[in-house]
Amino acid sequence: MVEESVRRFAQENFSEKYFPVLHGEIDKIQPLTVVVKQHRSIFKRPYARYEMTILAGMEKYLSERPEESADAAFVESVKSKISEEKFLTKQDIDMGGSSLEGNVGIAGFMEGTINLKDDEGVLHLGKLSQRYIDDPDLRGILANAELDTNKMKAFEDQKLLLITSVIYSDKFELQGERMQEAEGGAEVQENPIFKTFKPSKIHYKGTYIPPEMATRTSKGPFLFKCNHVEYNDEMNRLEIKKGEFVGKTIQVHRDAGHSQEEDDEYNSTMVDLDTDKTDSPVLILIKTDNDKLDIIKKEVLQPQTSRAGRKAHISKYLNWFADALISDENKLLLDEPLTSEDCQFLRAVYLPCSLNSTVLDLTSLKKKEIQAYAIVFKKLHDLPEEKLNDLKMTWLDLNVKSEETCRMAYQSENNV
Repeated sequence: MVEESVRRFAQENFSEKYFPVLHGEIDKIQPLTVVVKQHRSIFKRPYARYEMTILAGMEKYLSERPEESADAAFVESVKSKISEEKFLTKQDIDMGGSSLEGNVGIAGFMEGTINLKDDEGVLHLGKLSQRYIDDPDLRGILANAELDTNKMKAFEDQKLLLITSVIYSDKFELQGERMQEAEGGAEVQENPIFKTFKPSKIHYKGTYIPPEMATRTSKGPFLFKCNHVEYNDEMNRLEIKKGEFVGKTIQVHRDAGHSQEEDDEYNSTMVDLDTDKTDSPVLILIKTDNDKLDIIKKEVLQPQTSRAGRKAHISKYLNWFADALISDENKLLLDEPLTSEDCQFLRAVYLPCSLNSTVLDLTSLKKKEIQAYAIVFKKLHDLPEEKLNDLKMTWLDLNVKSEETCRMAYQSENNV
């Protein structure tokens, strides 16, 4: 939620090309830092199609020259070309909130009300400033920056970018009462049709207060913008991608030629400050996954009398949700028609289905919900077959207990 609000702030005040920096190794966010953009694992939360990994300053990729300190000379050259601008006012970002009140009922049987409230607080920023490099200066620096061919081999067939503009804030502090609250009540009336239900009144109230978010009271990066670059192996140089131009970006009204594809790619790209990654991310289940796990145990595992049957159904449904994420399509054409068992599961998760249909319709699910089902099925798929007999397992039982797992679960649940 915080990242979404910061992105909206950037779009309204600067441009849609700025990415937020919340916490982590933010010192790496500097003009001319190298960034690599890759497809993000479909099992990594929060869901995004792409992720940008912040690597290191471009000086770390220069060729070794014994006769001089290439790193120091390059850094000084860059410093002399960086422009800086300060903004006069401090900024506050309202994280937003929502409320919903409604009435539900079945005539002559039950009447009730539902109240939902969601407050996210206010993000207080300090004075803002911007450091950026202009197009001709960057082209001149790149033309004279010979790179280390061995280091650049790692980036073959990779999308490379350079950070060209960074916006700093003197403070980053989320204040206010952050709370999600749900309250409802119902009155069950006497009805001859539903004789098993006695007249009664029901009331419930639930409150969730998110954990406090880390604050920063010193100057640090808050937003940054990248430009695509390409490695010219013949010249052993980086070059700005054809058609791109570098410089401070200001917000302009969109015209008819604006690309929706660019918007979609921007909105589905996450920033990853952790360079110690593996190809197989740790699968993390969060508390809200328990409801999905309970449905799967009841509708998928329990009806199967053999381990092989359970494994086969888990593999089938894992492929469904994984294919939807990989293809970015919410309607899939299946190789085999839906069976009665498939329909039983789909109806349990409120998805439309028809026996013998070859179309799977997931349009009623958000991407993060599709991903959640994929993660739960992946967790079950990776279990030894004998453990699939345990129908009392919870989301906590499926997580590997470690400090890193707890940290990642917190970040996933709170979109930090």
